[in-house]
Amino acid sequence: MSPAAPARSFAAYLCKRASSSVSRHALALSCPSQSVHFDCGELDVRIRRLAFSLSSLGIQPFTLVASALPNTSESLILAYALQHIGAVLTSMPADVNARDKIINKAGGNMPFVATFASSATGRPECLNHLDIPHVYLNNDEESKEENDASGIVDMAQLLSVTNLRKDDPNATQQLMGVFGSAAVTHEQAMRLAQEAAQKLETKPNDKVCCSVTLLHAFGAASAVGSAVVGDAAVILPEVGGIRGCGSPSQRAQVTADVIATEGVTQLFGDTHTLRALQDVEAPASHHLRTGVIKIGSGSDFLDDVRETPGDDAIPLSWAGTSFHAMGKRSA
Repeated sequence: MSPAAPARSFAAYLCKRASSSVSRHALALSCPSQSVHFDCGELDVRIRRLAFSLSSLGIQPFTLVASALPNTSESLILAYALQHIGAVLTSMPADVNARDKIINKAGGNMPFVATFASSATGRPECLNHLDIPHVYLNNDEESKEENDASGIVDMAQLLSVTNLRKDDPNATQQLMGVFGSAAVTHEQAMRLAQEAAQKLETKPNDKVCCSVTLLHAFGAASAVGSAVVGDAAVILPEVGGIRGCGSPSQRAQVTADVIATEGVTQLFGDTHTLRALQDVEAPASHHLRTGVIKIGSGSDFLDDVRETPGDDAIPLSWAGTSFHAMGKRSA
């Protein structure tokens, strides 16, 4: 008998974990600010519920879904539900130029069919002309009333259905997402995840903290993806801002909090957060053993780099733990 084909998407990999008696009840996702702690089986059920609801909304393979969701459980569940369907996740375009760039990066012929944001007023003007559902995370009735666009949908309603999408994640779509101007295929994302898991020697008892947005290859693939393929748990602190670096001090504080309370063993962050962490008192006791700091564009591990770039360089370390550097390797 030939060996089983490797999972081609993170959603497919999670399905395999959820169907295994060994890993089904292992912690898969923790969002302390939401009091969310899902094991693999629970997370898989929620992903399949949302996939069923999204299909009912008309989301199909080879379509684009724009998201401005913060780093919450719903953001990860949305990403993997779209992988079940075969749709493509994109960051929310800020203007017409950004919208057209995303469409071109996706091949030029995929339409936007839905938007997701934290509030009912979160859809940008460049997509308001489309008669597509806008799904919001927070039940903000005031902002909902102020928004005159049609198709406002509460995310909680989509997640509350009892029906599940029962088939395996759709294997027809090569593209996983378009984040800003970068198109990322499932194959590329899986490679980034496996490289990170190998470099950090990720094990099932690891808890991987992602302090950067999930709407970027570094967060979605290198960080969260490495946890999924390494059979580890994903820890999402309540970091603010999904564009740029948000508030580094806020990110640093909530990151330090989950490191202290959630048993985090790996940290994925950027130089802004690392610099702000220097002003945060390290916990007296923690389990942090390694991590990755993104110091620039690119997704190469820079083994000879020990500090951040620039004149005000600081060591790639915090709380007595050294981190790997990720960026673009010189030619």
